[in-house]
Amino acid sequence: MDIPQLSTCFCGRPLKTGAKFIGWLCFILSFTGIFVFYLSMTLLDYIEKHPTPQNMELIEDLPTYTMACMILIGFHALDMIFSALLLLGVYKEKSELLLCWLIYGIIDLAVAINVGYLRSFIFFVIDLYFLLVVYSYYKEMTCAEES
Repeated sequence: MDIPQLSTCFCGRPLKTGAKFIGWLCFILSFTGIFVFYLSMTLLDYIEKHPTPQNMELIEDLPTYTMACMILIGFHALDMIFSALLLLGVYKEKSELLLCWLIYGIIDLAVAINVGYLRSFIFFVIDLYFLLVVYSYYKEMTCAEES
């Protein structure tokens, strides 16, 4: 089975522009995620140091919430690293860096499906479209390298 290839993306834009957009979007969202979960950990730390009758139930589960924040910070940091690789690959025209992002994207999507973290059908479709845009640009770039 052949993977379909796009010739343009985002209503007629070049694939290179689409790959840049995807790289920057993923990088910014990952940075934002790290910031949000860091703030969440700070808030959890504050709650632990200043208990009130209203948050006693939350304090019992504090280690779980803190660990979840740390894991999510790690995932967002990994996303940010691979987004940076995608951007480097697009700007420096290095197809192997795009391939790294593609492999990571497929693994990320497979893990999201297997652990039931798939947020909604629309995000699944967007993730697939992003993979298809970068894959199409990767194929375009490798065809140009061969000729």
